Amino acid sequence: MRLRFCDTVIFLDYPRMACILGVLGRVIRNYGKTRADMGAGCPERFDGAFLRYVWQFNKKHRGTYRRLMAEQTDKQVLVFQNRRAAARFVQQLEQKTPETDI
Repeated sequence: MRLRFCDTVIFLDYPRMACILGVLGRVIRNYGKTRADMGAGCPERFDGAFLRYVWQFNKKHRGTYRRLMAEQTDKQVLVFQNRRAAARFVQQLEQKTPETDI
């Protein structure tokens, strides 16, 4: 549904273990605290169901997302396969974008 409204798709196609380690790291660092990117009153917690979802995501959903992205002829599609590549991309954007006060 969101594809209709965007001009660029960014797909973070990370390996399963990188995703699991990211989830576990966030839980360890932030357990019981509400992170800035979470809604108010939603403290970080350990959720086995979410961990299973992350573990199974690539097997169940990667193909579908890849097919959807391949169909996008009018959009820029960027796929990053690790955090380092995504961080380099963000860094390049920051270098190109002048700081503005809003």
